[in-house]
Amino acid sequence: MADKSAQLAATNRRIFLISVVGVLLIVLAGAGAMLLEMQMPIDRRLALAMPLLAAAVAVLYVWWRVRVLARELVEAITAAQLVKAQFEAAARQSIDAFCTLSAVYDNRQQVVDFRLTYQNPAHQRLWALSGTAREGACLSEFLPADLSAELIAAYAAVLQQDEPLLEERSQLVPGDGPEWVRHLAVPLGDGVAVTWYDVSERRRAEDKVRLQSPYDPVTGLLNAVTFSDRLEHCLRRARRGQRQFCLIKIDLAGVGALNERHGAPLVGQFLRVLSQNVQRALRESDTLAWFSTHSYGAILEDERNLPAGDGVVRTLLKVISTPIEVEGQMLQVSANAGLTLWDNDRQTAADLVKEVQLAVKAARAGGRNQHAVYTPALATQQAR
Repeated sequence: MADKSAQLAATNRRIFLISVVGVLLIVLAGAGAMLLEMQMPIDRRLALAMPLLAAAVAVLYVWWRVRVLARELVEAITAAQLVKAQFEAAARQSIDAFCTLSAVYDNRQQVVDFRLTYQNPAHQRLWALSGTAREGACLSEFLPADLSAELIAAYAAVLQQDEPLLEERSQLVPGDGPEWVRHLAVPLGDGVAVTWYDVSERRRAEDKVRLQSPYDPVTGLLNAVTFSDRLEHCLRRARRGQRQFCLIKIDLAGVGALNERHGAPLVGQFLRVLSQNVQRALRESDTLAWFSTHSYGAILEDERNLPAGDGVVRTLLKVISTPIEVEGQMLQVSANAGLTLWDNDRQTAADLVKEVQLAVKAARAGGRNQHAVYTPALATQQAR
């Protein structure tokens, strides 16, 4: 649709330029006739006829070109309408929930929200129980404040980086919606197109497998359940011995695009190699895990200060952003990381997870391959 709009604008510009050229031809012809009359003793009627003849030729040329361009303009509009009709017809028949969202900007041209501009029947059914997702409404109007802020930032990154977002979230649809939803967001003009999949049944089956195995089947690293247990154990150990430790979260960007371009099997090989490289960049005493949301979690035990953990994060981001060759294909992703330090016995595992997620969000606002360290000031700033 954006290409069609650009084509219409280009056609209008061409019509304007041709009209300007026609006027200039008339003016030049008149000026030439006057000069010719001054230099040569020709009949005045002939001198007056020359600009009129040039004007007639220019008018005919402009009329012909305008007719051609007008026909192209009509064809472009018709084609755009046909594409829109075909798109909406296909979306109506899709069993997947689909919607389009347009960006809402503030006075500084910063994306502050997204407005729902289209939803197919499957999307209406998915959100029917929440009763709030209607065309014309903004994300901040039909989602909880924390969740809408996260999605607005994520979709704004899709627009800025021109890369799709693919992730799975629990309790993404308010009310009695699906327990787990997988959503794919891709750039679409001045907004995003989002496809939603109910993956609750698959996630429940995977959870049963995770309870039986502590490892992720794709990367070979510890899974999220085991990592949570390790974090609780590390907290108890730190409280007894008054030891500090760092918690790191690294969100990868670009995995969804690789899946679409190369397929899941090849990307799975890439993630296994990448995870081995990340594991080698840590100490044996550190804990590294892989989450299904294309994220790493790491616990750096016995870290007594943030500068040391900050250096580790920089190393990990460098390792992750290095291209890897898999079956003759060079694959690469980018990442953003957050870091927080446990320093007292009042913090819980949930507190640390919330802190590190806020740090990742701040890092994402700075661009690709950036990281941020959690501070109370950061939490206050993001709460505004």
